[in-house]
Amino acid sequence: MKVLSLAFCLLCLSHLSWSQTDSARYKYVGIGFGSNWAKTDLSETYQKPNIHFSAYLQFAKDSKWNTAVALSYGQLVSENREAVFLDRSEIQVNSFAQVIYQTVHFELMYHLVKRKQLEIALSQGIGFMRFNVYDQLDVNLADQLDSRLPGEDYAGFTALLPLSLSARYLFQNNWGLQSKLSLMNSLTDYLDNISEIGNPDNNDNFLRMELSVFKKLSF
Repeated sequence: MKVLSLAFCLLCLSHLSWSQTDSARYKYVGIGFGSNWAKTDLSETYQKPNIHFSAYLQFAKDSKWNTAVALSYGQLVSENREAVFLDRSEIQVNSFAQVIYQTVHFELMYHLVKRKQLEIALSQGIGFMRFNVYDQLDVNLADQLDSRLPGEDYAGFTALLPLSLSARYLFQNNWGLQSKLSLMNSLTDYLDNISEIGNPDNNDNFLRMELSVFKKLSF
């Protein structure tokens, strides 16, 4: 999946200069909210839904290809009370992790359906994510060095490759509704504070469902 995301990102960059030379005819401005489900070493399946908020600006043309910029703020929770990773008293591996994050990303959209009032699009994004991981007492886990193997340090900053499918309906008054399903592929393995003790071969990611309200602006 990440190989496909990276390939699509290269396509994004190749179309970026093209999109800048062909001026947009209108814009969409939207705000939304929804749920996140994290998949980490503490949660092998998507679980523990938590809320997020987002805002976006889409540069639109009468074309199959459009571009957008999106911001978001949200929470993730991973928990496995029965997790046993290593029988070593000097390592106090956390069984709970709560992430507070902010993201910003650019995305290229390809419209599978593009009509006057209905649009369905597949999007690939590339951007950045800032995050902090806390334990059940709201103490930052990055500062708890005994919760990971010696020498494992990480920064709360990573690249992000979100892959999304969205459906949008526009009303006659130029207001509309959009639903969006996204797989938020991060390039870090520390959204649950652990890596080598868990599965270092897989990066952590999360699934997102979102509903937003938008306004079409013509100029």
